[in-house]
Amino acid sequence: MTVEAPHDVIPFRQAVRAWFGISLQTFGGPAGQIAVMQRTLVEERRWIGQQRFNHALNYCMLLPGPEAQQLAVYVGWLLNGTRGGLVAGTLFVLPGMLALLALSAVYVLWQDTSVVVALFAGIGPAVLAVVAQAVIRVARRSLTHPLFVAFLGAYRDPGTLNPWAGALLGALLTTWVTFVPCFLFIFLGAPYVEKLRHNAAVSAALTGITAAVVGVIAGLALYFAEHTLFGRTFVFDQGPFHLRLPDPATISPVASAVTVAALVMTFVLKWPMLRILGICALLGLATVLLSRP
Repeated sequence: MTVEAPHDVIPFRQAVRAWFGISLQTFGGPAGQIAVMQRTLVEERRWIGQQRFNHALNYCMLLPGPEAQQLAVYVGWLLNGTRGGLVAGTLFVLPGMLALLALSAVYVLWQDTSVVVALFAGIGPAVLAVVAQAVIRVARRSLTHPLFVAFLGAYRDPGTLNPWAGALLGALLTTWVTFVPCFLFIFLGAPYVEKLRHNAAVSAALTGITAAVVGVIAGLALYFAEHTLFGRTFVFDQGPFHLRLPDPATISPVASAVTVAALVMTFVLKWPMLRILGICALLGLATVLLSRP
């Protein structure tokens, strides 16, 4: 069976530009990444319908590996065939890989992460807003980092290689074994999954997966909130309940203020994600630098 679409649903160059724009907004883990594709491809550009987007997402949730990248490959294949899937999947990974390589190199060279920590102090609340938005978007529409570790590990123990060569090789190898199999899963399985799209029984079963997706994203949002806004947690153990809860006494006023600003920019002002991330990163940098003696 061929995996090629009969023709480009949209012009290929236009699709490449769109996937590049999406790749620059892949923050917040799978939840935020799926939300970006939902907003860009379904709501703004209307290149793919909501039902078909959900069908692809449900299939990708069944596969091992990074489901957001698999979804990008699937939608890219639907829009422009194999070359569309290759471009979408590659662009989806490339910016994040380069960013992590750069951050890893900064850490290895200077061993001083104060600036990076300051930037992420602002980006964390912005990501929390992104994930919260993802919960709302996916729920409303649907119910009808290992690279850094590999780089540092290979740098510390490169064997007979130069430490930088070993670090780069370790990071690239991790990226390869994590993301390359996704292309095979989609190109081999998507044609059969598309044939089942109008099968009522299969569609009903896959729809149940969407509910699980919403639950996973909601759990991720709570995790982000707990570790972004609070400095410490405690275990609540009472009868059948065994919960890890944030300690209210350790709430961070700065993180809370930046989070409120990020939520306003996301839900009220509806600013683009890159603008929100940039402003929040600057806010985090400013607050950390101003707090220094």
